[in-house]
Amino acid sequence: MDLRSVTTVLEHKGPFASAYVDVSRDTEDADKQIELRTRAIGEDLVNRGCPEPIVDSVVARLREPTGVPGLAARMVVATEDGVIFDDVILRPGSAQVASWSDFPDLLAWIADRDAMPGPVLQVLADREGADLALFRDWPGQAVEEDEVHGETMHINKVAGGEYAHQAYQRRTARVWRRNAEDVADGIASWVERGVTWVALTGDVHAVGQIHDVAAEPVRERLVDLDTGGRAAGSSEEVLEEAMDRAALDVVARRRAAIAAELAEQFRHDGAVSGVSAVLDALAQGQVRTVVADPPTLADHMTRLRDHPGVPAAPGSDDRAAEVRADLPIVSQAARTDADVVVTSDPGLTPPSHEPGPLVRDGVAAILRWSTP
Repeated sequence: MDLRSVTTVLEHKGPFASAYVDVSRDTEDADKQIELRTRAIGEDLVNRGCPEPIVDSVVARLREPTGVPGLAARMVVATEDGVIFDDVILRPGSAQVASWSDFPDLLAWIADRDAMPGPVLQVLADREGADLALFRDWPGQAVEEDEVHGETMHINKVAGGEYAHQAYQRRTARVWRRNAEDVADGIASWVERGVTWVALTGDVHAVGQIHDVAAEPVRERLVDLDTGGRAAGSSEEVLEEAMDRAALDVVARRRAAIAAELAEQFRHDGAVSGVSAVLDALAQGQVRTVVADPPTLADHMTRLRDHPGVPAAPGSDDRAAEVRADLPIVSQAARTDADVVVTSDPGLTPPSHEPGPLVRDGVAAILRWSTP
């Protein structure tokens, strides 16, 4: 995932209080459960040495309504400057975090954020046009909606074999194609604004024509849903289930592509593996993408004195103490504009979380330039 949102956190002087907590509101006693969980987080932070004013600011933010009705977790980071980072994750899977450290503790949040498929344009198409809805991520609420209106004259073909009928059918086919072109153009404008995938469904013929006429930047982002449509009465629940399946597939394909690239780059000295090698590459700004297996990486420790090019945490000059390796790795990745991707490829990190052949210590990196 892109860590640009994290760079502002590193502009503040530490230590950092980090809390990642389940704030789901999917049960009748949700408010009580959130109160209990956030109270426990506050007590944990106090026990770790976090000053009470900072603890209070973290707990207060965690208890604020998120506007999300179902499953959710909230990542909050605070310093003596107050809350400096706040993000809500839908359908989280990682364990909660309570940390008082020289570095912000963001790996669990990254793991869940990386499992989200990114901005999606939902397109419900028929032969007249399409309904378009933009989601910043899925699941979520539509943040913008649009509609493409095509031609309706000669929209329907008629049976018959006479010349007039054949001419009418040709006109109808041209109308369908022009309408598909209008929809494809509409999608292209959203792709230019940063949509990373397009969930397409509706009339089978219309969907096929959109694939045929779309430009390559649009076509490579199209993901056909296995159900759903534009017609009145179409099931919202069925459509959401189809979106869920498509979102999982998008994330799986993205991770598989990263795994394949990592394997390829190792063959050309374009990748490194292990905590020490990755930190040294990050120190030189050489890393394009960090590939991490969070459960394994979080078990490894390091000392910054062993990696002179990696800066100490903001506000700290202690380079001799052992720190969890993921903390400086994530921070340095953010400083150097490197992405962090969580791998789920069994060939890289098996389900047992034992290091795979390419990802030692739970971390590897694809480099911006090779190191012979």
